[in-house]
Amino acid sequence: MDITPLAFKNKKIINSYNENSFTINTEVYGSKILLINDQVISLENSSSNLSENDFNVFFNNHVDTEIILIGVGNSITSISFDIKSKLKELNISIDVMPSSAAIRTYNILTLEDRKVAALISLL
Repeated sequence: MDITPLAFKNKKIINSYNENSFTINTEVYGSKILLINDQVISLENSSSNLSENDFNVFFNNHVDTEIILIGVGNSITSISFDIKSKLKELNISIDVMPSSAAIRTYNILTLEDRKVAALISLL
């Protein structure tokens, strides 16, 4: 008998993570990821630092997102003023936090059907 809540069936939920990978539903990703609109985009060729390229999907497309959670691994990093300004123009809030906190927050907001995206670096 499958007792998995129906809410999980059509959602991308991060089931587990470590310093080398993320497991999202049944798929494993070994790089920085972008979760948006029930899609997972692997950013394998991207550096560990955040750049404007990491946010191009928001700048170049109409994305129905209220907030972007940015998981920065275990390090402290900041988002450039240009990126913050462009996201603000699109009425998208950003929240920078350790990856473990971003994962937990993303899962909760996703299950609440919030318009959330996450850009998460490995630990």
